[in-house]
Amino acid sequence: MQKACKFCQKPFKIAPEDEEFYAHIGVPLPTLCPDDRQRRRAAHRNERHLCLRKCDATGRQIVSQFSPDKPFKVYDQEYFWGDAWDPRDFGRDYDFTRPFFDQYKELQLTTPRLSLFNYQSENSYYTHHAGRNKNCYMSVDLANCEDVYMSNWVIDSRDCIDCSYTYHSELCYFCLYCEKCFNCDFCERCEGCSDCAMCFDCKGCKNCFLCTGLRNKEFFILNKQVPKEEYEKMVENFRYSYTKQKEAWGEFTKLKLKVPHKFAHIVHSENCTGDYIYNCKNTAKSFDVVNMWDCKYCYNSLDSKNSYDCYQPGVESCELMYEIHAGVGYFNCQFMSLCKFNSNCRYCDYCFDCQDLFGCISLKKARYCILNKQYTREEYEELVPRIVEHMKSTGEYGEFFPIWCSPFGYNESKAQEYYPLTKEEALQKGMNWCDYEAPPPTGEGISPLDDIREVDDSILEKVITCEESGKPFKLIKQELSFYKRKKLPIPRKHMQARYETRMALRNPRYLWDRNCAKCGAAIQTTYSQERPEIVYCKGCYLETVY
Repeated sequence: MQKACKFCQKPFKIAPEDEEFYAHIGVPLPTLCPDDRQRRRAAHRNERHLCLRKCDATGRQIVSQFSPDKPFKVYDQEYFWGDAWDPRDFGRDYDFTRPFFDQYKELQLTTPRLSLFNYQSENSYYTHHAGRNKNCYMSVDLANCEDVYMSNWVIDSRDCIDCSYTYHSELCYFCLYCEKCFNCDFCERCEGCSDCAMCFDCKGCKNCFLCTGLRNKEFFILNKQVPKEEYEKMVENFRYSYTKQKEAWGEFTKLKLKVPHKFAHIVHSENCTGDYIYNCKNTAKSFDVVNMWDCKYCYNSLDSKNSYDCYQPGVESCELMYEIHAGVGYFNCQFMSLCKFNSNCRYCDYCFDCQDLFGCISLKKARYCILNKQYTREEYEELVPRIVEHMKSTGEYGEFFPIWCSPFGYNESKAQEYYPLTKEEALQKGMNWCDYEAPPPTGEGISPLDDIREVDDSILEKVITCEESGKPFKLIKQELSFYKRKKLPIPRKHMQARYETRMALRNPRYLWDRNCAKCGAAIQTTYSQERPEIVYCKGCYLETVY
């Protein structure tokens, strides 16, 4: 079946297996294309615009994902999880004369919200969308990590800074899509490597610098073996100096264009399409997913089965999800945002350890609630089907929360990163926009010295101006200690600019039809035909690197 997207007007297909899934969970067919469904979910996610504000319960200064200009109450993590308040006190009756989302928006404006989503962690207060971490700071999408700073989507790792999509790694800096790596810097798509720098698509390598596509090599520079003494001299020069590091980065960028790129990274998986898919089966058009079975249109998702249209659920097993934004441990849930260990729930936001909820916010260990009002089981089971029918009559049921229901401005949300709009475009489409700017750090300005050996602790009191954005920033003590231990120069870019540099190295989450540059076989890849990279099919790629 083919439909026209309500948002972009472009046609999109609904496959027979999709129709079966929608019928199985009892939802109407989608009215938006997969990209615009993802845009809508991403608009409810603020990862990086954290700021100081006061807890509306205690008056304490806290770090929050919600800026001080937001029109609702925000509670500190400790107070939110405590027993001093009950979110059911904000419950209200369902009004069958009004649209559901209007009533839900009113509930949003009165019910207090959690400052940051961070659970079972130690000394990791300044982390978000994170759990089970220790001594971590200013990082998002983090799980089971220790001493990780300024990073995103890092799992089971320690002593890392400025890393993204990095797994089971230690002592790494500015790495992207790396797994089981130790003491590696500026590496991309590497696995099982140690003591490497500026390596791309290398596996099982040690002491390699400016290399691509190597397997089980040691003491290589520019893909050529060199004596140990020559290697150490070259790398030592690179490590200390920011100027030399920048020159090497330019060389590394050129080098990647000269080698074959694999059409997609699909590892230990069966019958899957997309990119960066690990240990999955029957998972289609999905990106950055691990341990997924029978899923489709999923992004940054883990440990899930029989689910469609999900953005970053997982860590604990999830099943039967549809239109989910973030969270942990879902079962048979639809249209949910940032909840944990919920089952049989729909249209809920920031609800934890709950069952059988509909249209609720900030509930904890609750059951049989609608718009935060408590019901008996019999009342709940009689009322919910009536609400569903009412929502179908208004065209609301089957749709995720509208973007205008998001607690964030479009420019604060993850949607702006993947689907950028100007302020005028966003407002014209009825979206929120946030003009709040956090105050800059104060202190004496400084231009960091080129050589890390000449930098002392006094720099911690100074303000550095980002060479790219002009935004001021400061270092923290742990960060400086890391650079000194690793013999790395002080960064000249703000944390956000460094993040944007890493993200620019990723491919779009879109599949193009093109042909293998070697054998001409048809492939589906995230490399568009206009891209300069050499792209091979799986067979030709394996023949080249092994």
